[in-house]
Parts: sequence; C-alpha cells; structure tokens
Amino acid sequence: MFNLFKKKKDKKENLGLNVFSLNKEFDEAVNSNDFISFNRFISTVLLKSNLGFESQVYLKFIEKFKMAFDKKYLISFDKFNISFVIDKMTNQNLLVPIVKFENISTREIISFHSTIKNTDVTSENVFYFNLNNEITNLLNNNFKVEIFPSIILTFSNFSKNLKIIYDYSNISKVTL
Repeated sequence: MFNLFKKKKDKKENLGLNVFSLNKEFDEAVNSNDFISFNRFISTVLLKSNLGFESQVYLKFIEKFKMAFDKKYLISFDKFNISFVIDKMTNQNLLVPIVKFENISTREIISFHSTIKNTDVTSENVFYFNLNNEITNLLNNNFKVEIFPSIILTFSNFSKNLKIIYDYSNISKVTL
C-alpha cells in the first residue's frame, strides 16, 4: 500500500516536466552563440555614429522605443515594421510584437527610418542609418539580434522570413 502512494507522488513530480515554457524559445536564443545582445548591438551603432550613451540622439531613441512599446504604436524601420497583435497561442489577451513588411498607414507610428541625403547629414540621421545597416548586416550573417531589450529579431529556420522572439514577462495584457 505504501508503494502505491509513492508511485502517485513520482507521477505528479513528472507532470511538471511537461509544462510548456512560454519563454523557452527566447531563453534558447539568448543562450545561443549567434545571439547579439541589445547592449552590444546599440554600442556598435553608437560607436559607428560617434555618439555615446549620454547623447541626446540616443536618449531620444530610448524614449521613442519605450513609448512605442508602452502604447503599442507601429515601429517602422527601413526594411520592416513591428506591429502588435493579440497572441492566439496563450489565450490571455496579450499584445505581442510581430514583423510586418507592408506599409501600414496609421497616425500612431514611431519611425526609425534613415534619411541621409547630402544636405541632411545630422547626427540623428547618421544614427538611424547605422541602426538600420547594423540590423541588416547582422541578420544577413545569421545572427539573432536583440533590437530592443527582450525583443529579438531573427530569421525563422522554417519559413526563412523575419520573426520576433520575445520575453513573455515583458508583454502587457489587454482588456477587450
């Protein structure tokens, strides 16, 4: 009789191993050899732009991306956009970031486009030019790039399209 209870206990402990981890893909990406952290990525962009972490351009960039994520605005880069949709995987009304390629017209947009022209070479334009180029170069070399804290941009092994891997602990719930 005692052995019967012991088997049930062992079965219960094994059930915990089968629980799906929402952050599994994110954790694996962060621990892979081809992962570029946000600090490393943005440090390279700042270095190429002759700017520092205290520069107004960088501080404005940080402010803009925080606002975009807080308010779920469309974030537009030279070659792609980041939009927010309800995650159907979790059934918890979570707004999650996804990659979009089509132009989306909305007033709620944060632009990180580079617009360098011969007459318009400002430190901000140089920064956004380097930001977009660094993303393109790293992705073309098969790196997983943390373009914002807890937001990784990479190519899908299956579809060969850009995709976002994110940390679920930083995703906000919406009320419908």
